[in-house]
Parts: sequence; C-alpha cells; structure tokens
Amino acid sequence: MKSNMVGYVGGQAMAVSSANGRVGNILIQSRDAQIKVEEVLEDMGIISSSKSIGGITAIPCNGTLDVTIGITAAPDIVSNPTDIVLILDRSGSMAGQSLADLKIGVNTFIDIIAQATGGAPDQIGSGSHIGIVSFADTAVQDTGLITSVAALKAATAALTADGLTNHGAAFTQATALLSTSTNNRVMVMFTDGETTTGPDPSPIAAAARAMGITIYCIGLIGNTGIDVDALNDWATDPDVTHVAVAPTSADLEQLFADLAANISVPGATNIVINEALNPDFVIIMSTEQIPIFAAAIKSAKSAQTGAKGYAGFYADSTLQSTWQA
Repeated sequence: MKSNMVGYVGGQAMAVSSANGRVGNILIQSRDAQIKVEEVLEDMGIISSSKSIGGITAIPCNGTLDVTIGITAAPDIVSNPTDIVLILDRSGSMAGQSLADLKIGVNTFIDIIAQATGGAPDQIGSGSHIGIVSFADTAVQDTGLITSVAALKAATAALTADGLTNHGAAFTQATALLSTSTNNRVMVMFTDGETTTGPDPSPIAAAARAMGITIYCIGLIGNTGIDVDALNDWATDPDVTHVAVAPTSADLEQLFADLAANISVPGATNIVINEALNPDFVIIMSTEQIPIFAAAIKSAKSAQTGAKGYAGFYADSTLQSTWQA
C-alpha cells in the first residue's frame, strides 16, 4: 500500500497503525521553522514508512508546507502465492551440531509456511511452493518447487556436511529454480562462512534481485567467521529487515521461525494514519485520489486516513502556517 497524505506535525508524533501491527513514531519539530524528521519502524504488516518535506528548511509566516507520508504494506501470502527457495550451506564447517540445528530451523520454517498457507495436512497451500538448494563445493537442487512437507523435510534430513563454500553456484541454482515461477519469489540464503570457491556471488545475487526476487540472508558465526558485509550486499534492502546473524546454531530455530512468520504474515489491513497538527498550522486544502479508501479530515488539528486492503492510495493536503513573528 502506498499512501501520500500531506500533513504537518509540530512537536507531536504521527502514529501509523493497522490491524496487523504498528509503525512507530515520525516526529517533525518546526516552531522556529527548522524541520527534523525521525522515523522508527516496526515491521508487522506495514513494512516501511516515510515522510518527506521536499527539502524545505524554512517556512515563512502564513506560508504553506506539504508533507508527504508514504506507507508500504506487506502482501498476504494466501492471496499472493509465494515461491520460496531455501539455500542451505552444507560445507565442512557445518558438521555436527550446526547442521543438526539448521535442520530443526528449516523444519520449523516449513511448518509455519504450511500452516499460514492453509494447505491440506502435510502440504504447502494457496498456490505457494518451497524448494531446497544445498551447496558446498558445488550446488544442487535437492527438490523442485514443491508442496509436500514430507518431501521437503526428507531432503533436509539427507544433507551431510563436507567441502568448501560456493555461494555463487548456490545463487545460480536458486535463480534457475525460480526462473519460471509466476508467483512472488523469495530466496533465503543460509551460510556459516565466507566464499571459498566458485564465482563471485555478488553479481549473481544482484541479477536475481533485478528479476524481482526478494533475498533474505541468515548467517551463522561459524569456525571461519561470517562476512556480514557480504550478506548485506546479497540481500534485498533494507538490511535490517532482510539480514540476520545467529551467534550460535542454537539460535537458528528462532531466526527461521521469525523469518517464516515475517514472510507469511497477513497483509496490513485497516490502516489508520493519525496526524496531530501543531496549533500554528491549519489544513487549507485536501485532494484525494484513492481507489480503495475511506478518509475524513476530522478537524483543523487532526487528520485521519483509513484504508482496507493493500492497493495503493493517495491523499494530498496542504497546510498553512498561522504563526505570527
């Protein structure tokens, strides 16, 4: 969902919330015509928010100011089927407890996606699929894009650790697996080390992102260390919502569970933007061009926008300063 509502907050916070979560506070201070914007984002249904003032740094008395608020909401996996490829590191450094804990995390991920998509018992539902690619010296497609929970778990259970770490081959195999998919497409790269063989993975990951594939990265601090900068480079932006690092393998189950919940969370609905205006400003103009929208300017000191679904909508207003020098 994309919302542009022009408004102004003077010394107060704009709260953005939905039935599925809340984006924190965005604050503007401006009695002395100095503008400061602060954003705090919590990723629960609403995946990003922004506020723009178009580069303005000063407002004359009785002048006007446009503030654009943007919101992007997550799609619902049930109504927007998603194909997910789990890319799993089975290099030699994963031997022992690390690989055992990885398998537990992957099984938890599969179970959460299956439950969220409402499939028949032991199935991924709603048109979504999961595939598994594993890698060491080379990479292989352990499964196609399938719906069988049992087959996915069997492929995971069969993994053994040995060899070097070829991230480039892993991304190549995952991209090939997703190349014919017409669903939303997601890769989850898991690794415990740095690239030790094969091509540079960076341009391969970049090409996948250019195809519209979302890439998440989960790193485990293994015996050889983890290159967090590389994970950030491979992953879709912003890094804070697409990259996670586990200090120990015991943390992997929770990380995979959190990621599955994030991917499968129902899309944000019933979004409400509450805009509290400083007394020095009033709304003097409002235009709305909204396909799925029910909005009302409640008073000169507050504005509320509510919307259902996650189609884009726009609402523009202009505020005039009433402050006298």
